[in-house]
Amino acid sequence: QPFKVNKSIAAIREALAYQGVSVIISQEICTLYARGLKKGKARPFQVSARCKNHRDCINELACPAFYLEDQQVRIDPVACVGCALCAQICPENAIVRVKES
Repeated sequence: QPFKVNKSIAAIREALAYQGVSVIISQEICTLYARGLKKGKARPFQVSARCKNHRDCINELACPAFYLEDQQVRIDPVACVGCALCAQICPENAIVRVKES
């Protein structure tokens, strides 16, 4: 599951350390493709007040849901597909799922 960032990194490190040929096979439907198929969408994420504006989410993911507003990171809830990659890489754990209304 490539969206499980820590597990993916561990698998890559293990493959790099292996003496010989190693292969990593990961499979997950593209979130943008899934949207086109009208699959159920997970609740989107938002940036909480804990954000220290490191911008790892913007600089490392290139996710189209992220934008800057008054020099603060924001997430467009319409563009967010709820994949949780951003929440996994945020050093402050400032990216949280939008609460159900």
